[in-house]
Amino acid sequence: MAQWKPKQSKPVYKRPKSVQKSIPIKAVHPNGIFEHNGAFTMTGRFTDVNYQAAAPEEQKYIFAGYQELLKSFDIDELMKITLVNKKVNEATLHGDMFLPLKGDEFDEYREEINRVNRRRATEGTNNIVQEKYITVTTHRKKAADAQPWFTRMESTLKGALSKIDSNFERMGTEERLKIFYDYFRAGEEAQFHIDKELIGKRGHSVRDYIAPDGMEFHNDYFKIGKRYGRVLFLGEYPAYLRDTLITELMSLPKEMMLSIDMISKSREDSLQQVQRKLLSVETEIGNSTKKANEQGNYNATVPPRLEEKRNGLTEIIRLIREYDQRIVWAQVNLFHMADSLRELDNDTEAIVAIGQGYMCRFQTAMYRQECGLNTVLPYGLWYMDSLRTLTTENAATLLPFVSEEIWDKGGICYGINMISKHLVIADRRELLTPHSVWAGLPGGGKSMGYKLEFTNVFLNTNDDILILDPEREAFPVVKMFGGEVLHMSAGSQMHLNALDMMQYVEKGDDPLAIKGEFVLTIIEMAIGRGNITPKQQSIIDRCARRVLMSGMSGRRKNPVTLRDLYQAIKKQPEPEAQDIATCMEMYVLGSLNMFSKATNVNTKSRLLCYDIRDLGEKLKPLAMTIVLDAIQNRVAYNRSIGKRTWVYIDEFWLMYRDEYTAKFFDAFYRRMRKYGCLIGAMSQNVSSLLHSEYGRDMISNCQFLMLFSQSESDRKALGELLNLSERQMDYLSNAKAGCGLMRRGSVVVPFDGRFDQDTKLYRAMTTKIEEVDTLAG
Repeated sequence: MAQWKPKQSKPVYKRPKSVQKSIPIKAVHPNGIFEHNGAFTMTGRFTDVNYQAAAPEEQKYIFAGYQELLKSFDIDELMKITLVNKKVNEATLHGDMFLPLKGDEFDEYREEINRVNRRRATEGTNNIVQEKYITVTTHRKKAADAQPWFTRMESTLKGALSKIDSNFERMGTEERLKIFYDYFRAGEEAQFHIDKELIGKRGHSVRDYIAPDGMEFHNDYFKIGKRYGRVLFLGEYPAYLRDTLITELMSLPKEMMLSIDMISKSREDSLQQVQRKLLSVETEIGNSTKKANEQGNYNATVPPRLEEKRNGLTEIIRLIREYDQRIVWAQVNLFHMADSLRELDNDTEAIVAIGQGYMCRFQTAMYRQECGLNTVLPYGLWYMDSLRTLTTENAATLLPFVSEEIWDKGGICYGINMISKHLVIADRRELLTPHSVWAGLPGGGKSMGYKLEFTNVFLNTNDDILILDPEREAFPVVKMFGGEVLHMSAGSQMHLNALDMMQYVEKGDDPLAIKGEFVLTIIEMAIGRGNITPKQQSIIDRCARRVLMSGMSGRRKNPVTLRDLYQAIKKQPEPEAQDIATCMEMYVLGSLNMFSKATNVNTKSRLLCYDIRDLGEKLKPLAMTIVLDAIQNRVAYNRSIGKRTWVYIDEFWLMYRDEYTAKFFDAFYRRMRKYGCLIGAMSQNVSSLLHSEYGRDMISNCQFLMLFSQSESDRKALGELLNLSERQMDYLSNAKAGCGLMRRGSVVVPFDGRFDQDTKLYRAMTTKIEEVDTLAG
């Protein structure tokens, strides 16, 4: 049987001759393997899990899965979990959070967005992001012997973490070295560079790349450059530890690093160890009783201290035998950084106070600051002897999970994660299906939200933005940016040709077939739901093909229009053709003829809004369908010249009121993905969407959802459809305007996306009656 107490790493803190010598890396090997004094280590990063917002049953599942991870690790080998609160490099922060100024008339709006994002970062976690690592250690004679073990452990960690929806990714040599470089050379992150050839030839030289200019170690703190740091260790544990200690510590908006070292024992070794301890306690109890009897006290009871020990050990034996618990040697160490000694002392007090709230005692590692620092840093070594004996269940309460994060490089800042207080920065361009749905009650913030998104797109890209606006909500913003607004109304002189053809299509798409289906859809809408017969469908299809082919032949001087289709149908010999023509008259010759003539408005503006508020309820669904077809043509053209298009469709639930428009919109929605288009579909009427099979499929398969305050019935329906926990759904109940849930891919986070009201952008975007800006005119 192996020695019970694990072997401590050999000290490196005996008066090092240089800064480099205090870094315990003897050599580095391919695939991110580090070596020091016979110990070989590997590190990987793992992703967070939505633990805090999960339902109780889901929390139990995550907790049990984490226990299985601890049990899966090899006996007597060290597993180090490292949590890092890291200040984002200023250049990275500027690139992800701030819009670059371009020297044009819109810079004042970029500055407004930058000011709001700066406020969000300040109110959140002071530009702090959190990273999570697992480092595993094994002792072998050479790196080649360790490699198979690391390959197996990588597979084990991936499998165990995937069961609780966390991803594990092994880190390469440069990635590992950069962890240390960023801490030793804070502020110089962008200058990190490693000569790969030198790494392979002279492994010890990597210390020169990552070492700071100087390190000073004092009795109770250390200095790296101009920054101060302090190592603390968890010295006293309560009998029962709540599972939020680690997450509360790491929620402090301070630069810090915390490590949890764990060394697992086999079930047999665990049982023998506890039985030996129990035997020792029983012997002590026997001696106590014997001593009392010798003094004539034959009624003496077992001292409470020994009785408590005996009961505790007996319970551990029961847990090992009946519930497959193991014994784990564990220790918690951390260091935190500050710009001054006074700030460092204040932060230490805050950390100690959090520990006291959990009946834990964090102590300064007096005279052991260097060995503590090298224990916390993810070298995979340990020089602090503060190990405690825990069961796997107790060890699992040192849980490293809080909330998933969304921070996509180069994305848009949508607000603050309401759990972690980190910024929410997302880029839906990177998603397999980049379309989005924005849903919420009136006044919940969906209108403000989508307008802020397309504003960021307009100010920071050259992409085109097309908006279908049934309620005239986008008009003020579009005009503010010099975009084109097409006010469409019955009887106006503005015309949009319903039969304009797609000039550019993807391979496999037939423009004639696509337009033919569209024509059938709009005539079905004109005749009435469910009133068209198969014979009428054949007549429409026959005439549409003839008219459209004549337009594609190149022999016509003018484009084909609905008038041409009307005339073609009227000439058909079947009586049914005359019925169709009669139903079309109002849309071709009558007061609703705005889609029956050649297009006479500018539809080429980069920012284009189709305003259909003034159309009656009878014409509005038809208008939305025809506008979407026009948008489809523009998107296809943009695709041919390599330009991305963002399309926003407000009140899109109107498209799901009958099967004809639902089928058309479903085909449009799917086709646009192939053409490099990103759709944003907004609705306040979630119930109508959920009652449609197409609507349910659209929402459930959408990879980017922005959900705001919902009615109780819609909240429950969305929860069931999207498999949201009760705690997640709480964020949709009576939520403040601008707050709700974001789903990006499989990640769901509660967000606070409120925008500052003292800005021109807010005044142009608000839809609250009392706040509507005069720009809305």
